Amino acid sequence: MRYDIHNKEMFRNQIKNNFLKRLVFRIDFSGLISSDIEKYIEKVRPFISKEGYKKFGEENANNISVDIANLNEIKSSNRVEKIYIFEDENNKSIKISNTFIIFDVDMENNPTMFYNYLPLISTMIDNLKELNYIFFERIGLRKLNSCLLLKDAKLNDYFTEKVFCKFMENTFTTDIADVFMFTNEIVDNYRTNYHRQIQLGKIIENNKPECASQIILDIDCYIDDKSSFNKLIKQVEASKMLKVFNDQIYDIYIESLQKEFIDKLMQDKFNDENIRGVIANV
Repeated sequence: MRYDIHNKEMFRNQIKNNFLKRLVFRIDFSGLISSDIEKYIEKVRPFISKEGYKKFGEENANNISVDIANLNEIKSSNRVEKIYIFEDENNKSIKISNTFIIFDVDMENNPTMFYNYLPLISTMIDNLKELNYIFFERIGLRKLNSCLLLKDAKLNDYFTEKVFCKFMENTFTTDIADVFMFTNEIVDNYRTNYHRQIQLGKIIENNKPECASQIILDIDCYIDDKSSFNKLIKQVEASKMLKVFNDQIYDIYIESLQKEFIDKLMQDKFNDENIRGVIANV
């Protein structure tokens, strides 16, 4: 099948199937107290509700901090942090505390394209930026892809050599993690963690056990330089920043796949008896 990988929008629309299992957006911050977050939630709750998050709850979490400035007198404190949780019926959740916001999506039951979630996430960030005394610590977007290759499948028929070139032969449980630095005209000096795993195990099909290899491609794009992040978030729209992250994650994902595998993912109906976990885009 012919395609132009450089035309990102057209290329994405040609991909009809995926093995994306989870999407997580997280932003960490400091400088806020409980009353700040309560006012913030009142402001963003209508936008959250409009997107179908109808279930609301609270939970408490212990936040332990240790002060080691003086090695002769190490101090620790235990603070209970309240977390507000919004959930929908399709395994999407939003957790909000006075130190973080986490947006977590089960991608097997929800729309595949990130642009479906971008308006709500951007609105929540924009309202967060309006709070007095807030200091941003980290922002990140993470996507976890996972599939199973059955015993007759060859790894190199699906994934490029550079993805798994560090794996040693005859290693049943293997793990690789790389960190890359990127920059562009919108976001300067952001990082990407690319974590790959191969795990050998068994699955049950038709009441029979069968050997299979689980392939995990875990890609996390983020900024954790606090000084540059606090300057950047005042200058750049949240949606533009997140689009940069999403594009980078997608590029790494596509570059990890063999052309023949990409061609199969472009078919209206994915057809390969040697792989499990690939589903149609929602």
